[in-house]
Amino acid sequence: WVDELNKKDFLGFHDWRIPEKEEMGKLFVPDNIVLGRSKQELHIDSVFKPGGGNGSWCMPFDQQAAFYFSYTSGISQAFDQDFSQGYLRVVRLYPD
Repeated sequence: WVDELNKKDFLGFHDWRIPEKEEMGKLFVPDNIVLGRSKQELHIDSVFKPGGGNGSWCMPFDQQAAFYFSYTSGISQAFDQDFSQGYLRVVRLYPD
């Protein structure tokens, strides 16, 4: 999916990637609230539009587990790779 975004120059850029677990804390803003799906309060930068998912998959992941970061709690948790629910917010390799 990320490769497809890059091939299509999503939003005019082709350097999108899955964020690292350590980077997720930079997107988490405890004092800010953006309403997510089901009107959940997400603590994420207001650059993100309302209505998004309450968390995001992040790196690292392997054949057995992947990390999911919650924008409601600020906590990342490992899940089995076959966990089929969740969202992904990509970041840019070379942000402006």
